[in-house]
Amino acid sequence: VELGKGKGKYPSIDEMKNLFMKQLNVTGFSTKDIRDSYNDRAMTGIEKYYSDFTAVSVKNLWGTEVNLDNVKIGDYYIKGFIDRVENNDDGTYSLYDYKTGTAKAKSKITEGGEYEHYLNQVMFYKLAFETQYQNKKVSKIGLIFVEDNKGSYIREAEENDNEIIKEKIFSVYENIRALQFESKEGKCDKCNYKTLCKLNVI
Repeated sequence: VELGKGKGKYPSIDEMKNLFMKQLNVTGFSTKDIRDSYNDRAMTGIEKYYSDFTAVSVKNLWGTEVNLDNVKIGDYYIKGFIDRVENNDDGTYSLYDYKTGTAKAKSKITEGGEYEHYLNQVMFYKLAFETQYQNKKVSKIGLIFVEDNKGSYIREAEENDNEIIKEKIFSVYENIRALQFESKEGKCDKCNYKTLCKLNVI
């Protein structure tokens, strides 16, 4: 985003590949096979979907990895970052999180669905963004599957999104305070409470 904004246009697909290779060359991998796998996946993804990502005008790219630091929700403070924020022509904003791997069925990214936590994540971003930037309204939220972009999950934001996720946040905090949660010791990256736990021990 910053490179595109600075030049007023997106890098070409070849420039994008070169930028990725430079980053890959300074990243440590345990084996050559793992490195080659990352390279192959990235090059395939760039070839297939870079044109989709650049379909949005540079002027509409508001930011990437937008930091949400100590946002006050009720009595609690929460932080995180949003992968991609776009400002829409009508003055509203769209928030997206990048995901790797195969796209998940939209029917499973629902309340009570197998990937409900994905829905919770983007609803949380909406709440946190609108709380931190009180003059900005979010009209669209979604998940961009960078290796399977045609299956990306994007939907209109709903009026009750904020209230739904607030209730979930308060419930999670209350359960943590009461030590009522399923421990994921040693598996913090898989833990439902990882965005709330500052100790990194559950």
